[in-house]
Amino acid sequence: GAGLGTLLGGLGFVLSARKAWDGPTKAVHLTNLALLLVVVALFVRFNMQYFQGQARYVYPAIGPIAVGLASGLS
Repeated sequence: GAGLGTLLGGLGFVLSARKAWDGPTKAVHLTNLALLLVVVALFVRFNMQYFQGQARYVYPAIGPIAVGLASGLS
């Protein structure tokens, strides 16, 4: 159940990102992309300074993932 919902949400997000962007859809995708890039950049910088092989440092990525899945399901 949860795996199928995640797969459908991800597929919906990719398909909606390929459509013509208009109004709120464009704002959601650009904001989500900016947040994801900031999270990845900070994660890489932190790991280059202090190696921590722990997944808890990826928790800020839950926001962009959740927004992407929610917009994909809608």
